[in-house]
Amino acid sequence: MSMIYSVVKKLEQNLAQLTEELNKEKAEHQWTKNALQKSEVRLQTIINQASLIIWEVDSKGIFTFAQCQSKQVVIIPEKLVGSSIFDLYRDNKEILDKIDLAMAGNQVKWFWNAEDIRYETKVVPQISETGKIKGLRGINIDITSCKITQLEIDKTQQELEAKVEERTSNVRASNEELIDEIVRHKQAREELLHRLNFEELITTLSTHFINLAPDEIDQGIQVALEWIGTFSGVDRSYVFLLDETGKYINNNYEWCAAGIKPQIQQRKQIPITALGEWEEQIEKLETIYIPSTAKLSKEKGIAKIFLRSQSIKSLIVVPMAYCGTFIGFLGFDSVREEKNWSEDIIALLRIMGEMFINALERKRVEQALAESEKKYRHLVETSQNLIWSLDTQGRFTFVNQAAKHIYGYEPVEIIGRFLTDFIYQEEVEKIKPEGINIPEIQIFDRDNCSSFQWETIHKRQDGKPVYLNFNAINLQDKLGNFQGVIGTATDITERKKSEEALQKAKDQLQAVLDAVPWFISWISSDLRYIGVNKKLAGSFNLVPETFIGQEIGFLGSSSEFVKSINEFFASSEQQMSQEVETKVNGTVENYLIVVQKYDRGKAVVSVGIDISDRKQAEAMNIKLISSLKESERKFRSLYEATSDAVILLDEKGFIDCNSATLIMLGLSSKEELLTRKQTDFYPEYQQNKQLSQQLLKTKIAKAICKGNNHFEWIVKRADKSEFPVEVLLTAMKVGDTFDGEKKSFKNRVIQAVIRDITERKRNEEQIKASLAEKEVLLKEIHHRVKNNLQVISSLLRLQSRYIQDENVMEMLKESQNRVRSMALVHEHLYQSKDLSRIDFSEYIRNLASHVFQAYEVKARGVKLTVKVVPVFLNIDTVVPCGLIINELVSNSLKYAFPEESVGDISIDFNYEENDENKFILEVGDNGIGFPEGLDYKNSGSLGLRLVCSLVRQLKGEIQRVNEVGTVFKITFHSVNNNKL
Repeated sequence: MSMIYSVVKKLEQNLAQLTEELNKEKAEHQWTKNALQKSEVRLQTIINQASLIIWEVDSKGIFTFAQCQSKQVVIIPEKLVGSSIFDLYRDNKEILDKIDLAMAGNQVKWFWNAEDIRYETKVVPQISETGKIKGLRGINIDITSCKITQLEIDKTQQELEAKVEERTSNVRASNEELIDEIVRHKQAREELLHRLNFEELITTLSTHFINLAPDEIDQGIQVALEWIGTFSGVDRSYVFLLDETGKYINNNYEWCAAGIKPQIQQRKQIPITALGEWEEQIEKLETIYIPSTAKLSKEKGIAKIFLRSQSIKSLIVVPMAYCGTFIGFLGFDSVREEKNWSEDIIALLRIMGEMFINALERKRVEQALAESEKKYRHLVETSQNLIWSLDTQGRFTFVNQAAKHIYGYEPVEIIGRFLTDFIYQEEVEKIKPEGINIPEIQIFDRDNCSSFQWETIHKRQDGKPVYLNFNAINLQDKLGNFQGVIGTATDITERKKSEEALQKAKDQLQAVLDAVPWFISWISSDLRYIGVNKKLAGSFNLVPETFIGQEIGFLGSSSEFVKSINEFFASSEQQMSQEVETKVNGTVENYLIVVQKYDRGKAVVSVGIDISDRKQAEAMNIKLISSLKESERKFRSLYEATSDAVILLDEKGFIDCNSATLIMLGLSSKEELLTRKQTDFYPEYQQNKQLSQQLLKTKIAKAICKGNNHFEWIVKRADKSEFPVEVLLTAMKVGDTFDGEKKSFKNRVIQAVIRDITERKRNEEQIKASLAEKEVLLKEIHHRVKNNLQVISSLLRLQSRYIQDENVMEMLKESQNRVRSMALVHEHLYQSKDLSRIDFSEYIRNLASHVFQAYEVKARGVKLTVKVVPVFLNIDTVVPCGLIINELVSNSLKYAFPEESVGDISIDFNYEENDENKFILEVGDNGIGFPEGLDYKNSGSLGLRLVCSLVRQLKGEIQRVNEVGTVFKITFHSVNNNKL
């Protein structure tokens, strides 16, 4: 309504301006001007004095505006706003019919009475630009004095009629200009509002997609299509995306206006070739804009048929590309009417295309990350290697399922424990006698961010060692602060065993090579020694290490040998034998050189056999054979000379043995052994009450599986006497076959090395007897120490009978109690089966009972509570603890309960949580409490000074807990302890 007032005001201003211009142009019209001005004044006065109600209602009949210049009215305008015009005239059917007529687009008027006032109502319909009725505008005129007013108006009208008619054309022209200006302002306002709505939509959509989770993106795109489709006034908005093959395009998302049939199901697997007429525009990522499909050219005939088949009248499509590659398009359809879209709509589509691309790419990336994380987690959990992480203190924060088969613990049992808790004791002692501390491990060097690798030995849940190869790296935050460690650990126990076995085999081979009487050397392709045996080096009075890296001719002993090796490397032969002459210590000798290539021809092994004697004469052949036999005899003599019995056997029975076997078993010849059965040489049962025959089969099977087996056994001689032996079974496989799924070996030979340990067993028994004697002696020493301390205690008690001074008497009693606490330690030691440790639980109870007996009078109303975890401690820990408990309990009995009042004294002893080598001792009472202002660490009391000194001796800490009464808490470590 404010717009109407501004228009009326503008018209009045224009009318005054035109009148002023008329006065300037024509002086002769001055009288007309004055008359006109007077008429206007009179007319304005009449209007102001008249009772007029101006009002407006919307299309539903609700008053949206009401105003009156006069206060003498029956209807209050302010009360009309928000009410219904149909309610106002609900009792007057004639007026209601005229209102319906006005709502149909007609100008109407009616008369009606309100109390003593009669109104004339004139109504004009308000029509929108689209031709729809958007409301009514009306005026109620008080016509009670209408006749008088009408005469004056008629008179004035007659006077002005001629002049108004004269200026009608000018006013009409000005009015048309004003209307044009109003229309332009309205259009500008609508454009500005459209722009604001456009920008608000873009902002809302941007915020909408930023806040979406990956699983909400599909729904978010659907909502966005609805928003932009509604904003743009289209019938259908949609998104097409290429499939994974890049050959087909699918309608993945679609929104349709009300009454528009969805097409998403029919727009699937459309060949990309179907877009051939738009291929050039798509390749250039240009917008495809078709305001009228009916006007498409003949060149676009296929596209025209396709679009018309779906009743599409207008179309706009914006290609979507990621990193310059076409991935789909976003578009609008208009089905009901042809549409021309503005640049804003095209810009909106481009912006939304970018948003959709980013959202879909974010969804793809996050889904890929989620899938990658799932695969990674599966890989971590199924990995046979231990994957772990530590915090800054060295506690496990994560381990995978491999911890179960490496440590024997469930992962949840390991998390929260320190890495050092699992280091094998031998490894700890090797690193540092007093143990290892987490900050001392290199990986916990917080100034270093490199990765680390080390091998160590950890202990399993069953106490067995496990060899691990650790790989780790420090973690740091963005500021470079140390955050912990992550890494992997590989079980290398089997590898270590293999390395040890390999080293053993290597040593054995080296021993054999050093023992053979031949020149053996290993030579690289550049004619340098890789290694030689001791025989070759010793022949030139050198050590084998001297040859390594030297050229094979560095001794100048045989140029013929150098030449033959060089030619052999150049040839394609894999083996060669040749006789050469070489000078050894000034003497020319002849050798048969046998050379074999290895390492793909990059190296050779050369065996030189001395054949000098054969060259001197034909008889040397016999000597050579004799030499070979002698060499065999030496090996046989070594086999025969060993004091251990060596037996070879297979599935059928005994094959061979050395002479020591015959002596050990009381046999006269090998033939006698070969005719016997295995059961003839062992009793029916072994010492562990197991059947010997069945047990031997198990031992042989274990040797076959593992290569060897070492155990103790009872052997029976030919004379039926029995004796203990130590047996080493070694399985030598000649060939293997497979029987179904179970692997079994045929043609196998078992070598049994048997050592008589009768003497060793006898010595062990003697050692045990000697240890028993020493144990008795130690018990006797502890018994005597206890007796001596008891004598001292008795002397102090006797001396106290002659003391009259109460203070001195108390001091002697305290000393007596201290001696008694130490005597109890030795008493428990000589009564214990283990002379190095004491049952601390029993000791504390006996000690506390003794202290209460010593203060029998003061302890009558005091109740003792002892809570001690069952544990064995060594004497170096028990003695200070006993003296501490003695002092603190004595102080409680003496000072905490004056005048023999009742109360409680408690002694608690337990492990520190997560550390079974750290203990907590608490001694307290609920008496009158510790004196205020007294520093127990610097007290003049001998007892408290002694307590603090003993705590330092334990390398522990003491503190007084602020509770009811007095409570002292002492924490200390003791590594030599065992649970009961």
